[in-house]
Amino acid sequence: MPPYFVSLMRFETYRTNPFTVFYLGSSSGYEYFDRNDYAGLNDSQWKLSEQHFFAKFQYLFRI
Repeated sequence: MPPYFVSLMRFETYRTNPFTVFYLGSSSGYEYFDRNDYAGLNDSQWKLSEQHFFAKFQYLFRI
């Protein structure tokens, strides 16, 4: 069985006014492991393989 990979992403935006914005987000990657391909596994399972978090603040400065 070929390896399977699933990526889930979540993104939120909060706007306090038209010129100020906060961004928050995360990304998680899951990989499928088949018990027939890996010795020592009792059951086929999805395992978290990577996870990322990010934040951004945006503000317009007027000069």
